[in-house]
Amino acid sequence: MAILVKIYRRFVQFILLFLILISILMLIGAAILFFKQEYIINTLKENLNRYPDLSITYGSVSVKTLKTFPRFSYSFTDLALAINLNSKSDTILKTDDFQVSISLFKLLRGLVDIKNITVSNATIKWHTNYHKEFFGSGNNGSQGSVAILISGISLKDFDIELLDSTSKPLLNCSGKSLNVKFKSDETKLLLSIQSELINTTVGEYLKITEQHRLNFDIEKIDNKLYIYNLESLIKSLRINGSGIYDLSSETAAFRFKSNRFQAQDLSLLPNLESFDQITGFITADAYMRLSSGFKKFDTLQAKYNSCLLYTSPS
Repeated sequence: MAILVKIYRRFVQFILLFLILISILMLIGAAILFFKQEYIINTLKENLNRYPDLSITYGSVSVKTLKTFPRFSYSFTDLALAINLNSKSDTILKTDDFQVSISLFKLLRGLVDIKNITVSNATIKWHTNYHKEFFGSGNNGSQGSVAILISGISLKDFDIELLDSTSKPLLNCSGKSLNVKFKSDETKLLLSIQSELINTTVGEYLKITEQHRLNFDIEKIDNKLYIYNLESLIKSLRINGSGIYDLSSETAAFRFKSNRFQAQDLSLLPNLESFDQITGFITADAYMRLSSGFKKFDTLQAKYNSCLLYTSPS
């Protein structure tokens, strides 16, 4: 009995010591971030100034420790990012809460290593011509004295709108979550994207209003985007695929393969509403080739196998 009491006391002492150490680390981390706050903000602005067409505003900034421990973060409220081109200002990002998680140990060495950016209640609006004008102007700007490394971005409750240079909608999607992780070196950029979407519209070709998931990886090598591990899930319909997009010629090619799904689920896709009256199962493969930046279908090939298809009585 005495041994059990001694073990219990040692265990309690260990837990108390552990909690004290955690509390000390949190206090030290919060203190470092508080006193480094001006340095962090100035570093962010210094890197942002490489792009003279960009401007940023926010309401307030505070240090977060409990919610993001063992990482420490800054939270910016009412943040807006605008781009100014041709005497016109467009807001490309507007969010209630913009949270930046910082690596504390690298910060002590003078390196701003952002482990993750979390954006809540966000509206993103992007024109395709921004890429050339925005990054083109950045190449001519002064280089920041402190590099910023970003490992990932998370969106919660978001709405994204992509438009062409004439403000014609190309893509609109809203969802509950979207997580992007990326790695880069001198020759390539790798993105890994996982999302839970509520509504997706792609030009005049595709409109999905049911809740769905979309996951894929993108690797940029030279002037091409390689898309693989693509997976989309809408009710019983699961689509896997891969593709390639040539940035110079604006051409793309994709291959897709489905699981065995209920035919009625095809009614969720545009121009296939009539499948709502069809019962049975289908498996399908498809190949498509597009040009003019996804605006034109050059080739569309599909083959399918059906099982017990019949029309339901109205």
